[in-house]
This record gives sequence, structure tokens and C-alpha cells, in this order.
Amino acid sequence: MIRIVDIRIRLFLVAICGLCCLFSAEDSRTKTGVHFVGEVQSVDAAHHTATVKHVEIPGYAAQGTSEYSVDNEATFKQLRPGDDIRATVYPNDPTLHNIRVVYRRRAK
Repeated sequence: MIRIVDIRIRLFLVAICGLCCLFSAEDSRTKTGVHFVGEVQSVDAAHHTATVKHVEIPGYAAQGTSEYSVDNEATFKQLRPGDDIRATVYPNDPTLHNIRVVYRRRAK
């Protein structure tokens, strides 16, 4: 009798774990990116972050200056204060994805 209950509990837990994985995978497939426009204010190599002054991002953030991590190491190394950038951001993810430098100001 105890073995039957034990097996049922294990099957129930496996089913719950499977459903959690299914919903998690579905969320990542349906994540929609938001177009991001901003100007790099500073770059922190130690923390792998860039502080960016950005325009309002509907459904994501009001206009302001925020710190973001960068998804691509090579792109991060090329960022300089004053760069105008375009990127993709995702809700609840403080990371800039697919960054493109669209204008680089000359150093003074």
C-alpha cells in the first residue's frame, strides 16, 4: 500500500515539473522585444554595464537614464560614452540585446 502511494506521489511531482517546464518554454518563445533608442553616458567594464540615457519606451520604461547589462561581449567592448545606440529590450530583463551603434561622436 505504501509503495502505491509513493509511486503516485512521484508521478504527480514529475507531472508538475513537466508542466512547469512546458510553460517556461512557452514564455521564452512568446517574448516580444521592444525597440530601444538611447545615448551611452558611461561604460563600466568591471560590472559589464552601460549607463544609457534613453527616450520613453512604451510598455517598458519612462524617459530617463538607466544602467543595463549588454548581451554581447564584443559589442560591449566597442561602446563609448556619447554613442547613439539602438537595441532590443525585453520586459523584466535589464539587458540590451542586439545593440547597434548608429552614431559615434568624435572625442574632444
